[in-house]
Amino acid sequence: MLENQTVRQVARISVGGNSVRVVLSNAFGDKPLTIGAGSVAIAGKDGEVDQATLKPMTWGGKSSVVVPPGAPILSDPVALSAEALSEISVSIFLPRKTALSSVHWDGVQTAYISGQGNFTNEAAFKADSTLKSRLF
Repeated sequence: MLENQTVRQVARISVGGNSVRVVLSNAFGDKPLTIGAGSVAIAGKDGEVDQATLKPMTWGGKSSVVVPPGAPILSDPVALSAEALSEISVSIFLPRKTALSSVHWDGVQTAYISGQGNFTNEAAFKADSTLKSRLF
């Protein structure tokens, strides 16, 4: 269970481009999933990101979104130049008590989970814990 925490996950992209969209899933959730804020950036080491590339995510022009149970959500396009096979960091802030219901247990990449607070706009934060699963 997470609450008032930021999750930062790294995804290796196949194809490069000038913008990115992020799909989050509440496919197996039985309650709404509240995303209080989100960001994307070129990934650095150990959960850090390249501050110069850090961009906020929006959904329908809004900085937060509620994903219904059983549904996915697609972010608006974010202007971010990335080459093929780059690693992108996706950070989401979970303001409400959130069960880890939509998870790919063998994510192979490290997910960084903060202590209390929204760190989606920070280049680095101290991780209280890490997981090898892909969340949401």
